[in-house]
Amino acid sequence: MATSASTPCVPPLLPLSSCCANICTHAVALANAGDEDTPDTAAVNTALADLECGEVIFDAGTFKVGTLHLRSNLRFTVTPTATVLARGAGHNDYDLGEDNPFDIYQDYGHSHFHDSLLWCDGCANLTFSGGGTIDGEGLEREEPAPGDGCRLLALRSCTGVIVEDLALKNGGWFAMLLNNVTNLVVRDVDIETERDGIDLVSSRHVLLERLTVHSSDDSIALKSDYALGSVIDSHDIVVRHCVLQSDTCNALQVGSETVGDLSNAVFQNISVVGAGKAGIGIATMDGAHVSNFLYEDVTMQGVSNVVFMYIGARANQRRPVPDVSAPMDDHVGSITNITIKNVVATDTLGYAGLHAKV
Repeated sequence: MATSASTPCVPPLLPLSSCCANICTHAVALANAGDEDTPDTAAVNTALADLECGEVIFDAGTFKVGTLHLRSNLRFTVTPTATVLARGAGHNDYDLGEDNPFDIYQDYGHSHFHDSLLWCDGCANLTFSGGGTIDGEGLEREEPAPGDGCRLLALRSCTGVIVEDLALKNGGWFAMLLNNVTNLVVRDVDIETERDGIDLVSSRHVLLERLTVHSSDDSIALKSDYALGSVIDSHDIVVRHCVLQSDTCNALQVGSETVGDLSNAVFQNISVVGAGKAGIGIATMDGAHVSNFLYEDVTMQGVSNVVFMYIGARANQRRPVPDVSAPMDDHVGSITNITIKNVVATDTLGYAGLHAKV
């Protein structure tokens, strides 16, 4: 482990994604205004399924929905006068969690994607925008009963994704669970949620900027797990110009799911206004090597720890290990080449200054 580096990583040249040109536009009608018992799910999914249209617009009203099925080459637009609202439990409004033969290696929330408000597998060129609100009020915060949902947005193996100019509220287990996503931009988004804000898992070429995240669990977490049945590294990630608050956990977190290596990440101009655990946390528990991280121009107040680093050894629990009798040293990760520069913390609640545990 190192807390300084002679050559910190450089922000990547990020290939910004773009949605396809719209062939036509669907303005979704609010068919069931004032009717609390009838959802708008079917009408919205019909619009989303129309491959001739590149944009679906929610305008003027509250759209009460269960699972919505996303696709490639789509612009999902919620205008400032509209709210997409997750229906509550007990209505059988959500897809069932899909089978996953690898779900023994991480918890239910990380292992499944389909029992979410919005989900897509293998999408390309997908944009969410418009200035409106997506509210997961009806989502569960733990493993749901069949027919209920537990994530606001879940993307798996997608490329060319933009999420911008939106408010995300009440994200359930995750406001955003993003696994194996390449060329991702999330900017100008406000997140207010009870558990995790953004979980960025096994992803590459990512820009997160101008975000406000208030969560009970981790605000922004970089991870790598075995949910997709392979070890996938994370790299070339920039997080900048964000305001973060975690009531009980970490503001900027790496882990604890750390199967694939994580490298070349930059965190700049971050304001942490509270963290129940650490403002900056790095925990490699599952054999990942975490390297070439730069934290620069970070202010903190009301955090229990300024910096927390930990190397654990549970790799034989979180991914297949050919020889479980081999010395665990073969499956222990590392933390190297970490630069922490111009970090100022006030009103620390636990350990003052730098706290590292190895």
